[in-house]
Amino acid sequence: LLGLQLNPISINNNIFPLLKLANDLKAAVRGEGLEASKARELNKLSPEQLNVDKEQALLVRERATQRVIQKSLSLNQTRTLVQNLIQQHDPASKSPQLQKTNKVIESVKAITVKDIDSSGLKEFRQVLKEKLGEIETLLCDSL
Repeated sequence: LLGLQLNPISINNNIFPLLKLANDLKAAVRGEGLEASKARELNKLSPEQLNVDKEQALLVRERATQRVIQKSLSLNQTRTLVQNLIQQHDPASKSPQLQKTNKVIESVKAITVKDIDSSGLKEFRQVLKEKLGEIETLLCDSL
């Protein structure tokens, strides 16, 4: 391998994982020119990740593969597509926005209001009232 200027570590990290690709992705790499790095990303669209059966996962992966090939998506765009598809099919996976929201909620819960002076409490109450008004408006609009 070294005589062919192939680094064994590089082969181990980049070539061997391709042997574990789903058969439809191997065919797309061979027949349609799908790049190996994109195929590895698309391989994440497994039944376990999508929380669906094998047939549905295959259908989702084939559609995504065709989209990547037809639109010549970059690796970053392919990653985003895969992440979005996983989130669509598995509501348990949390989006970054949901994680941020949960973090803010936990932070607000953790505030010890007895340690805040009266002017700070008044300001805090005003901010909370404004946010509560925004929330009520959004919830009413969604109904």
